[in-house]
Amino acid sequence: KGQIDRFFQQQRQQAEEGRKAVINEAKRKVTRELERISLSPNVPDSAVKFLDTAWRPMATRQLLQYGAADNHWKGTLTLMEQIMEELENREPEEPPSPEWKELMRRAARTMMEEGMSQDDVTEALSGLEAARITPA
Repeated sequence: KGQIDRFFQQQRQQAEEGRKAVINEAKRKVTRELERISLSPNVPDSAVKFLDTAWRPMATRQLLQYGAADNHWKGTLTLMEQIMEELENREPEEPPSPEWKELMRRAARTMMEEGMSQDDVTEALSGLEAARITPA
């Protein structure tokens, strides 16, 4: 009986170590992608904060749930790339463009579909709006 218990304990330990390795690799991949997306020196600090506090945890969960080859994951990256591109080319004195408004609607929908509360989504998007009006 002791040998069986040791065997199962070893199996549980190996499974836990494997799980941690997968999670850490997903976090590294998300970090690399977000760094690539926000590489421009013209991206305001509030946008980087949004990426770190709202988008990173959500993107990590999506990567773990769907995998890197899945269109859901790829769509999340594309959406963030589009938002960062809009921020790079922002004109703070102008009202939000229809494209910006649509990107914000899509970002809100994505975050809510991933389980973020309305209050958290509103707070996260206010950070992006602050980035949009930050002088270049």
